[in-house]
Amino acid sequence: ANMELDEANLRQLKVELDRKETLFKRDLISEDVLQKSRTAHDVQKLQTQARKQEIMRLQAMLSGARHELSKVNIHADVSGVITKRNIEEGENVFVGAFNNPATILLTIADLSVIEAEIEVDETDIVDVRVGHESVIKVDAYPDSSFKGVVTKVGHSPILSLGSQQQATSFEVVVQLTGTIPNVRPGLSCKAEITTGYREKAIAVPIQALTLRKPSELKQEKKRVRRRRISEAANDMTREEESQGVFVINDGEVTFHKVKTGIAGDRFFEVISGLEVGNEVVIGPFKALRRLRNEDPVKVEKKKKNLE
Repeated sequence: ANMELDEANLRQLKVELDRKETLFKRDLISEDVLQKSRTAHDVQKLQTQARKQEIMRLQAMLSGARHELSKVNIHADVSGVITKRNIEEGENVFVGAFNNPATILLTIADLSVIEAEIEVDETDIVDVRVGHESVIKVDAYPDSSFKGVVTKVGHSPILSLGSQQQATSFEVVVQLTGTIPNVRPGLSCKAEITTGYREKAIAVPIQALTLRKPSELKQEKKRVRRRRISEAANDMTREEESQGVFVINDGEVTFHKVKTGIAGDRFFEVISGLEVGNEVVIGPFKALRRLRNEDPVKVEKKKKNLE
């Protein structure tokens, strides 16, 4: 409003100045009256320009204030649920600098996509691939299992803290294909990743596998064994151990070399060396190391626990 009033006064003084200049040319007014009119016009013109500069300054201040106000509203890049709030109303926050980390305001979790971070032992990580199916068991839901797919396989080991850092496991990320009711970030879970599958495969318990040399499997008399103890020791050092199992035939055992395939927690697939229906010996590793071909064994059926 003040700006419009100044502009109106400037126009009015301009009209009066033009009129007095005409009268001065006709010698109807003195030069002093004309000079006063010119001065009043110039003063009003400068006041109007100053008012415009003031308006521009105020507009710049308004723009800066709006910019600062925009920093107050924090917009998240993702949609989700706030799972953690680190600040309270009235507290100051800091912008990150070179030596001063920024203040973490909130933690937002997108619960529409649930991922499980699994630690896989270094002996098993070589068989894990992206796309392998997995079954997740959450400790909060002991009677339920959830399906998932491997989406990431870590290439760097997880180093354990201690006097000596040893790489023992790798991180694998499994994305669940279903939903977990009332899920919370940080829940403990376990996963079973299927790295291989074959129907109608022959499998043996891991307790049945052993490593033996051919000379260790022969039946020898004690007298001959004492005479040739040094010679046999030399021969054994040159022999290579073979992986196999002891098969029971008519109460006696025979060592069969086997080739294994898919490995599980308790069973190994046998690709060659066994047939369906073969009975194998299982037991402690030390006991299997003492067995020889044609040693007599007694088959014992596992007793069922009656509850």
